[in-house]
Amino acid sequence: MTKVAVMQINTSILEAQPFLKGMTTRQLELLAENSMLAEFNAGELIMTEGCHANRFYLITEGQVELESPALGSQPMHIQTLGVGDVLGWSWLFPPYIWHFNARAVT
Repeated sequence: MTKVAVMQINTSILEAQPFLKGMTTRQLELLAENSMLAEFNAGELIMTEGCHANRFYLITEGQVELESPALGSQPMHIQTLGVGDVLGWSWLFPPYIWHFNARAVT
Protein backbone atom coordinates (compact mmCIF):
# COMPACT_ATOMS: atom_id res chain seq x y z
CA MET A 1 0.00 0.00 0.00
CA THR A 2 1.30 3.44 -0.93
CA LYS A 3 2.31 5.72 1.91
CA VAL A 4 2.02 9.41 1.09
CA ALA A 5 3.30 11.94 3.58
CA VAL A 6 1.53 15.25 3.15
CA MET A 7 4.05 17.46 4.84
CA GLN A 8 6.46 20.22 4.01
CA ILE A 9 9.50 18.80 2.25
CA ASN A 10 12.82 20.18 3.37
CA THR A 11 14.71 21.82 0.51
CA SER A 12 17.81 19.78 1.44
CA ILE A 13 16.06 16.69 0.06
CA LEU A 14 15.58 18.48 -3.25
CA GLU A 15 19.07 19.98 -3.32
CA ALA A 16 20.49 16.43 -3.24
CA GLN A 17 18.67 15.44 -6.45
CA PRO A 18 20.87 15.50 -9.58
CA PHE A 19 17.85 16.46 -11.72
CA LEU A 20 17.43 19.72 -9.78
CA LYS A 21 21.09 20.73 -9.74
CA GLY A 22 21.54 24.41 -10.55
CA MET A 23 18.18 25.55 -9.25
CA THR A 24 18.17 28.61 -7.02
CA THR A 25 17.17 28.46 -3.36
CA ARG A 26 13.92 30.24 -4.20
CA GLN A 27 13.11 27.76 -6.98
CA LEU A 28 13.75 24.85 -4.61
CA GLU A 29 11.53 26.47 -1.97
CA LEU A 30 8.68 26.81 -4.51
CA LEU A 31 9.11 23.21 -5.58
CA ALA A 32 9.19 22.03 -1.95
CA GLU A 33 5.90 23.84 -1.28
CA ASN A 34 4.26 21.78 -4.04
CA SER A 35 5.90 18.42 -3.34
CA MET A 36 5.01 15.37 -1.28
CA LEU A 37 6.84 12.29 -0.12
CA ALA A 38 5.55 8.92 -1.34
CA GLU A 39 6.70 5.41 -0.47
CA PHE A 40 5.76 2.28 -2.41
CA ASN A 41 6.07 -1.35 -1.39
CA ALA A 42 7.97 -3.83 -3.57
CA GLY A 43 5.70 -5.06 -6.37
CA GLU A 44 3.28 -2.14 -6.07
CA LEU A 45 2.22 -0.32 -9.25
CA ILE A 46 3.15 3.35 -9.19
CA MET A 47 1.59 4.24 -12.53
CA THR A 48 -0.46 2.33 -15.08
CA GLU A 49 -0.14 2.59 -18.85
CA GLY A 50 -3.01 4.57 -20.38
CA CYS A 51 -3.96 6.41 -17.19
CA HIS A 52 -3.83 10.19 -16.73
CA ALA A 53 -0.29 11.49 -16.11
CA ASN A 54 -0.37 14.30 -13.56
CA ARG A 55 2.93 14.13 -11.64
CA PHE A 56 6.51 12.96 -11.68
CA TYR A 57 8.73 11.29 -9.12
CA LEU A 58 12.32 11.88 -8.06
CA ILE A 59 13.62 8.52 -6.89
CA THR A 60 15.50 8.97 -3.60
CA GLU A 61 15.85 5.29 -2.68
CA GLY A 62 15.08 1.88 -4.14
CA GLN A 63 14.42 0.87 -7.72
CA VAL A 64 11.48 1.13 -10.12
CA GLU A 65 10.91 -1.07 -13.15
CA LEU A 66 9.26 0.27 -16.29
CA GLU A 67 7.27 -2.41 -18.06
CA SER A 68 4.88 -2.75 -20.96
CA PRO A 69 1.84 -4.98 -20.57
CA ALA A 70 1.79 -7.90 -23.01
CA LEU A 71 -1.45 -9.65 -23.94
CA GLY A 72 -1.61 -13.10 -22.44
CA SER A 73 1.89 -13.09 -20.95
CA GLN A 74 4.17 -11.46 -18.42
CA PRO A 75 4.85 -7.72 -18.83
CA MET A 76 7.90 -6.84 -20.95
CA HIS A 77 10.74 -5.21 -19.00
CA ILE A 78 11.75 -1.84 -20.50
CA GLN A 79 14.14 -0.24 -18.01
CA THR A 80 15.08 -0.18 -14.32
CA LEU A 81 15.39 3.23 -12.64
CA GLY A 82 17.16 3.96 -9.38
CA VAL A 83 18.34 6.63 -6.98
CA GLY A 84 18.73 10.00 -8.70
CA ASP A 85 16.50 9.09 -11.65
CA VAL A 86 13.28 10.82 -12.66
CA LEU A 87 10.10 8.78 -13.23
CA GLY A 88 7.10 10.10 -15.12
CA TRP A 89 7.99 12.41 -18.00
CA SER A 90 4.55 11.88 -19.58
CA TRP A 91 2.94 14.59 -17.45
CA LEU A 92 4.83 17.19 -19.54
CA PHE A 93 3.62 16.19 -23.01
CA PRO A 94 0.19 15.74 -24.63
CA PRO A 95 -1.80 13.57 -24.44
CA TYR A 96 -0.66 13.45 -20.75
CA ILE A 97 -1.06 9.70 -20.27
CA TRP A 98 1.38 7.11 -18.93
CA HIS A 99 3.03 5.13 -21.74
CA PHE A 100 4.28 2.30 -19.49
CA ASN A 101 3.55 0.68 -16.16
CA ALA A 102 5.95 1.54 -13.36
CA ARG A 103 6.39 -0.94 -10.51
CA ALA A 104 8.37 -0.58 -7.29
CA VAL A 105 11.13 -3.20 -7.12
CA THR A 106 12.75 -2.27 -3.79
